[in-house]
Amino acid sequence: MTLRYTLDAVTVGSTEIVVTPSDKFVLRADNSLLGGAVAAGQRIGTATVRDDVARALRSGDDPGQINATTLANLAAREGPVTAPASGILRAVGSTAVIESSGIDVVAELSPIQYLRFLSMEFEGQAQVETVLGPRRVRCDALWISPSTGDMSESASTLRCRLPSHVETAPGLRSTLTVAAEAVTDVLLAPNMFIGYDSEADHYFLRVERAGEFVSVPVGVGPTDGVVRVISGDVAADDRLALPDADTASLAGSETDEDDPGE
Repeated sequence: MTLRYTLDAVTVGSTEIVVTPSDKFVLRADNSLLGGAVAAGQRIGTATVRDDVARALRSGDDPGQINATTLANLAAREGPVTAPASGILRAVGSTAVIESSGIDVVAELSPIQYLRFLSMEFEGQAQVETVLGPRRVRCDALWISPSTGDMSESASTLRCRLPSHVETAPGLRSTLTVAAEAVTDVLLAPNMFIGYDSEADHYFLRVERAGEFVSVPVGVGPTDGVVRVISGDVAADDRLALPDADTASLAGSETDEDDPGE
């Protein structure tokens, strides 16, 4: 399974780079580095899921497998952080930034795209206009910032810091292509066949056993909108049936409008 999106974007002048992938994470940095200069490629700390985010997912108003899946996806993205550019490392709220002037390519993410971005690690490339003509360049850093409006159709903005040698300017139309590393050696099931039992609080598949279909609990992972990574007592050649009508609403496949494709 591979996730890949190409999004309309615009170039924007910027003075800082957020060094955590989203506001769900915090940078555990050596205090001696904060407020000082760091060099591109220097290890500056470790990104971990924020304590309040983890607590809310473990014991919030609606704890259960959905929250556990979200937390597991976030935890999979924890790890060491290196500075994407040289500058001054500063703590800002629960995260950290590197003060470094440059140009960002900024695209809006729909709520569905935002959730998918949280679940996997992506790399980005931007198509931008430069003094030498259109160029495709790799992002030095890629992060998301939440939307400020609760009712906004855009859940967040995705920002790509361009390398300093790219000669471009703010206010130009661009495109941003992001892709996650292919997920291999996993079991996949179509989203439309995955049900959720609210009373038992688990996802399930209806699998044929001895000539009849029975509900089998499964764990779930990332999705591309069509199929989803699953685990449990299910084999690749098992026959599946659609979930019952009263549980299908939480597991139905997403519409084409939700999945931006290329």
